[in-house]
Amino acid sequence: DLQAALQALQSDPLVEAAELDAEVSIGEAPNDPGLGNLWGMQIIGAFEAWVAGGGDSSVPAPIVAVTDTGIQYDHPDLVTQTW
Repeated sequence: DLQAALQALQSDPLVEAAELDAEVSIGEAPNDPGLGNLWGMQIIGAFEAWVAGGGDSSVPAPIVAVTDTGIQYDHPDLVTQTW
């Protein structure tokens, strides 16, 4: 039972968050001029992050977390973006 499994995870003190997966889609393409170079964004499904705020600066920017042991923390694109 999916709901029972979800409730068990949510009540487990070792689990920070658990939720059911949902199918989502975006209504527009990101406006990043370097989008063609970001092949990994398609793979991890991160396009939703671009439109989450809809360009509204009053909406906090989303944080997209990718667990990857191969990250290069000192890469110029990442050095100020990782913590």
